[in-house]
Amino acid sequence: MGALLLDMDGVILDGPRTLPGIYDAATEDAIDDLGLEPTPDQREALGTHVESTVVNVCSRLDVGPSTFLELKHAHACTRSHECIRKGERGIYDDVDVLRKLGERVPLALVSNNRHATVQFVAEFLDAPFAAVQGRKPIPEAFSRRKPDPYYIQLTLDRLGIDAGQYVGDRATDVEAAIAAGLEPIFIRRSHNRDVPTPEGTTHEIESLQELPAILEHS
Repeated sequence: MGALLLDMDGVILDGPRTLPGIYDAATEDAIDDLGLEPTPDQREALGTHVESTVVNVCSRLDVGPSTFLELKHAHACTRSHECIRKGERGIYDDVDVLRKLGERVPLALVSNNRHATVQFVAEFLDAPFAAVQGRKPIPEAFSRRKPDPYYIQLTLDRLGIDAGQYVGDRATDVEAAIAAGLEPIFIRRSHNRDVPTPEGTTHEIESLQELPAILEHS
């Protein structure tokens, strides 16, 4: 039996990424918490997702990169979760099908986004996910983002399964699925309506409601 893994941003949550301004505000929150005094260039660098850049700037400011990232992630999670609770970032209507799918196959939510936010979304949906996996607040997590299959493979190992499908909305999702030995399912949303179908896509869908039929013939 295979598993059904799903990306979060652009598949479950409306929009392809964390809302604009969240990381900028979280960066400022972490800087204030630690009492740092970065230059304008350093302040901008601390807001990036480039491992070497963040590590170098933290070294110059005499703060551990993991300490800074934990605070930055915590503030980003607090802000993001509140946006979801208030409906400022929506959830796609077709996620209702996941409850039925969970009765047929093991479900997992696997994202490049912060691990705490992936956990929050899984609980907020009250869907039967057997596993959730996101990015931990450590420097090396940046290089493990898709198209690297690291998080997908970690999830499969946890489930004890080595086959199935992965639903994503980007070419990097398709690449990561293939690298992990899964069938890539590319979902069309408003933000990717006109992009070319990624090479290697096994199925292309317009809604998560199409998944039961795909699983039936897998």
